Amino acid sequence: MTDIVPVITADGQISGNEQLKSIQDAIGDRQFSVLAILGPQGSGKSTLLNDVFHTQFPVLEPSKSRTQTTKGIAATAVSADSKALLLLDVEGTDSRERGEKSKAFEKKVAVFSLQAADVLIVNTWFHDVGRAETATSAILRTIFDESLKLASGGDTWKTYLLIAVRDTEDDISEDDLKATVLDDVQAVWSEAAKSGRSLSDLFKIDVVALPHYRYSKAAFDAKVEYLNKRLAHPDAPDTAFDVSFSKNIPADLPNHLWKLWDSVKGIADVSLPPQKELAAAYKCDEVYSDLYNKFLSDVKPWKTAGFVENFGRRALELINSHLEKFDGETAAFKSSAIAQRKKGELKQAMLCELQTIFVRIIPRIRAGAVQKFKQGLSRTFEDVDDFQELADREAKTQELFFIQRANQCVVPGAPWSYQSERMELQTAMQEYTDEKKTAITQIQRIHAQQQHAAASQPKMTNFNFSFGFNFQFGPGGY
Repeated sequence: MTDIVPVITADGQISGNEQLKSIQDAIGDRQFSVLAILGPQGSGKSTLLNDVFHTQFPVLEPSKSRTQTTKGIAATAVSADSKALLLLDVEGTDSRERGEKSKAFEKKVAVFSLQAADVLIVNTWFHDVGRAETATSAILRTIFDESLKLASGGDTWKTYLLIAVRDTEDDISEDDLKATVLDDVQAVWSEAAKSGRSLSDLFKIDVVALPHYRYSKAAFDAKVEYLNKRLAHPDAPDTAFDVSFSKNIPADLPNHLWKLWDSVKGIADVSLPPQKELAAAYKCDEVYSDLYNKFLSDVKPWKTAGFVENFGRRALELINSHLEKFDGETAAFKSSAIAQRKKGELKQAMLCELQTIFVRIIPRIRAGAVQKFKQGLSRTFEDVDDFQELADREAKTQELFFIQRANQCVVPGAPWSYQSERMELQTAMQEYTDEKKTAITQIQRIHAQQQHAAASQPKMTNFNFSFGFNFQFGPGGY
């Protein structure tokens, strides 16, 4: 592994030949592939590269707030089976430090990465999945726009595009997540590809769910091991570095990188929002992410609890507490539409998470009500009518118990319903009642049959003939 080399410096200049040649020397005569990672600032791009490829890219210290760590594009070369890999760690998007120039620079490094890399990893936050306007969608739009331009000019190569969804929940369905992410990607592509060209013509899309680096470390490490097998072993049968994705970079790597950067430097700057809007977007995203992760930590014990007393009230208090913290930490942008939108998204994200807990608790309340109903009918019954009368009373009692408990679990104002579980409770109690009635009826029938059989048998009568006579029989008669 080479030292970390700044291929593109923080001020947008490409490094000198000496530094680029150090990468070329590390690669030597081996075949090599290129991997680049892009995504929001502070989303763990450098950390992921370090864990998967055992590199030493600088990372953000946990004790510090999200500030810029990678500036420009940093690179290193690593050995990978019989080949070499050139890894590009790209500056994060939405950089507060770069200010109004951030969008133009982000576009340039994204285009550079697309043209250089065989494999592109794009980091995205889990809470951004399904949203229309995100930092990730802006990156994808740039990549797709440029790929279509290159294709129209005669380039025929494809790119392996891996969407790494960061900070996913432990119980998330990866199939559902992948389907949603692919829908998001397809939506961005549809906006870019007005000609109707297929996404699969230019990209192979894959999705990986990465749990939280600190709160779900074991699960995160398992996914890192999976990525290591796919990305760090190009000789393996299931490697992501298929020959069809190769950009066929010439042997003179420094000169090639110079030409690439020279071609993207002239990209026209996109229209830029005012500085205050950029600052608001950055600060609100930062506060959103920090508060949402804290919220997930707060509700984690509720996920395994059998029942959470006054869940609805406590959940509402937790939501309001985090929203108040959001207001406090973004007070400088209180009148900004961005702040109001992010606050609404934070509230909705918390409600969605709480609803997953709610739908786990309600069936447990129903099961408890069914159990109490059965216990109330556990004594022996000889008359069906007596049983039915008690069953009706118990059914009303346990349904009321269920409703009271379920109401405690609804967050005031949330459009949550427990009617389906209530109907299942009614059905379960009715089915048990019918079973018991059938059993009682059968017992009554058997008892009646036994009584009838006993009454139909002839009765034996004993007679005592004792009238005072003393008969004595002997050999000769009497």
